[in-house]
Amino acid sequence: LKNAALQVNNILKALCETDPANAGFYSENAAAYAAALAGLDKYAGEKLAPFKGSKFMVFHGSFAYFARDYSLVQSSIADVFGNAPKPSKIKEVYDLIKAGEVKFLISEPAYQNKEIKALAEQYSLSVIELDPMGSYEAGKASKTGANEKSYYIDVMKSNIDKLAAAFGGAKK
Repeated sequence: LKNAALQVNNILKALCETDPANAGFYSENAAAYAAALAGLDKYAGEKLAPFKGSKFMVFHGSFAYFARDYSLVQSSIADVFGNAPKPSKIKEVYDLIKAGEVKFLISEPAYQNKEIKALAEQYSLSVIELDPMGSYEAGKASKTGANEKSYYIDVMKSNIDKLAAAFGGAKK
């Protein structure tokens, strides 16, 4: 969310430089979106605060900034490019799970997640699906009746809620 706010500012700057006649329009929209992102950032901070230091595992390390911003610890199976894990990484993953440090797994809509499914079955772990970019299905938003203007915000709020629920359930 913090990076999304930076992106909004960078986009605003580029639009204003490219089309100065409409700078006021761009600035107004950017301010409204930045306020929505700031509100969601505050929501995430409050919702995830009880789980500071908690670990979660994904296939691809797509939640690194999110984990950093909310004091969570992300472990991933694949490398940052989504390539299959090396044997040493597989051992690390199994060790974390066996040690009880990972209570659930996270799948992503952009990946087949066969490794996540195999680990879930082998260790009886639950799996939640999160969309790290809030954009994987964005092209379908208008077809499903989703609000295209708030799509990213809505998906990220859903991610936050699912993650908090999974951590809450894992603590029991």
